[in-house]
Amino acid sequence: MQVLFFKKGLGLTVGYLIAIAAIIVLLVMMATGGDLQILESAFSGDDSNGTVPVPDGFGLMFFIAFIGMVLGYAWIFNMWIRFGAFGASGAFFHPVGAGLKAAGVTALKLFFIGILLIIVGSVAVLILAAIGIIDLNAAQQAVQPTLTSALTLNLVTLAVISGVYSMFSSNLTYTALGSDSEEVGPPHLLEFAVVLFILDALLVIPLVVLQIYAPVWTTTTYQLIGGIWITAAIPLAHGVRYDWQRQQFAGETAAEQFDMSVDEPDDGDVP
Repeated sequence: MQVLFFKKGLGLTVGYLIAIAAIIVLLVMMATGGDLQILESAFSGDDSNGTVPVPDGFGLMFFIAFIGMVLGYAWIFNMWIRFGAFGASGAFFHPVGAGLKAAGVTALKLFFIGILLIIVGSVAVLILAAIGIIDLNAAQQAVQPTLTSALTLNLVTLAVISGVYSMFSSNLTYTALGSDSEEVGPPHLLEFAVVLFILDALLVIPLVVLQIYAPVWTTTTYQLIGGIWITAAIPLAHGVRYDWQRQQFAGETAAEQFDMSVDEPDDGDVP
C-alpha cells in the first residue's frame, strides 16, 4: 500500500517505464528502418525478408540507451529504498550529484547480481528438467504448458532467485542510504527471501494463469500495472526492513539514525 501513498515516487516510476518503452520503440524503428513488417516476420520465424543491415551508429545508440536505462532504474531503485527507510522527505539524495553517484554504484551491483541470478535460474531450470518436473523439449516446441508445470517452473525458480538475491540485499540498501555502517541485529536473510518471494509471487501467479487462459490484451494490461507495482515494491521492502532493524535492535528509526526530520503527512504520503 505504501507504493500508492508515495505519489511523487509513483509518478517518477511510471515516467521511467514510459521512457523505456519509448526508447525501445525508437531503437526498433532505427534497426528496421521504419519497416515494422520486418520485425513481424522476425517474430514469426519468417526470414524471407533477408537480413537487414544494421544502420551506422546503431551500436553506439544502443549502448547509450542501455546505460541510460540501467542508471535510471538504479536511481528509481534507490529512491524507493530511501522512501521505505526515511519516508517521503528522505527519498531523494541532496545534492542531486550524490544521487547520481549512488545510482551508478547501484547499477554496477545490479548488473553483476543480475548475471549471477540468470546463471542460478538457469541451473534451477536444468535441475527441474533433470528430475522430470518440466519438459524442456516441449518448451522448445512451443507447446502450451499446463498450469501446474508453468506454476512449478516459475515458483521454484523464483524461490531460488529470491534466496540468492537476499544475500546481496543489505549491500544494495547501504548504497541507497549512503551508509557504510553494518546493519544491527541478525541479517534475517531467510525471512527477507520469503518476503521477496511473496511479493514476486503476487505478480507471477496471476500472470501465469492469465497467460494460459486469458486474452492477450488482459495479460498485457496486468503486466503493465503489475510491472509498475513490483518495480517499486521490491526496493521499498529493502528500506522497510532497514528501518525495522533499527527500531528493533537499536531503539531508533532510520530517520533518527541519519538525523532526518520525521515526515509530516503531505498529499497522501505516509510517514
